This record gives sequence, C-alpha cells and structure tokens, in this order.
Amino acid sequence: MKQLSGLREQKLDEKGRWIVPTDLRVAIGVHFWLTIDQDSNMVVIPNERWEVLNGKWEALLEDSSLDSHDIDAIDRTLTYAVEIEATRDWRIPVPELIRRKAGFQKDVVTVGSLDRLVVWDRERFFQTEEEKFDHPETRKRQRLILRGVSPLNGSQEGEINGDAASSRSGDGE
Repeated sequence: MKQLSGLREQKLDEKGRWIVPTDLRVAIGVHFWLTIDQDSNMVVIPNERWEVLNGKWEALLEDSSLDSHDIDAIDRTLTYAVEIEATRDWRIPVPELIRRKAGFQKDVVTVGSLDRLVVWDRERFFQTEEEKFDHPETRKRQRLILRGVSPLNGSQEGEINGDAASSRSGDGE
C-alpha cells in the first residue's frame, strides 16, 4: 500500500459531501471505510487495511484481560464505521453522525497519515496544530525522527527500522 502523507485544504460540497483529492484516489482505492478517530476526526481507511485491523479487533475482543475502556474504544470505532464504494466523481457522502461528531462546517483539512487519511474541521485543525504540533517537545522529537533516531530512547546511536542515525554536525541544525 502506498504511504499517505501531506495536507490538503478543501471544502465540503453543497450537499455535505467530501471530495477525495485526486492525488490520493489510487492510494485509498475505490473501496474504503469511514469512521472517527480518538479526536473525533473523520478517518478514511482503505479496505485492505480495514480488514487487517478488523481481524486484530476481533482477536482483542476475545482477550479476557481487556478492560471496559478497551472494549468501548473498539465499539466506538465500529459504531461510526461506514463502508464506502467510491462513485465516478469521488464525491463521498459523509454521514450526518460523522459530520456532527467531527464538527464539520464547510472547510476541512485532509491529512495523510501513513495508512489512512484524517479529515479535520479546518478551524479545529489549525487550533490543534498550534497547541500540539508547535509544542517544544513535539518539535524536539520531530528533529530526532527526521534524523532517523527513535524518540523512544532519544540516543544519537538509536535506530529506526535498523537504519543507523546520523550524528554528524551541519545537517540542518
């Protein structure tokens, strides 16, 4: 599956439909799922990935050590889930329940997030970006990630996926 990344500012159409950005259509495919994430944003998950996740959720629900919050998190994800088959024009009707929960007005921001798209209400996205993305600790960890260093150990000798991190000077610091 192609990795999804980047940010696109958009508008819902007059009927409240979300138009899948042209450059993301191949990556998500014509068959995908909509639901909400932990922050009540709309999430678009390609069917192939959804099937993998659904299998994991089924296995988790069989685990007797799950607490009620774990079960509620899975139930919340599945309660809002809607299977979508894209139309020729890629105008996707966003269910009222998701639109309301996500706080969608007219302007939205679509963000690629590895294996999914996250669609935010535009105003909420930029408010959150200032609070969350510009936090000094987030920026410090981003610096490590961009160098290939795991933020988990913070060590210059740390690796991400087996790639040694560069610790030379003059690399944009």
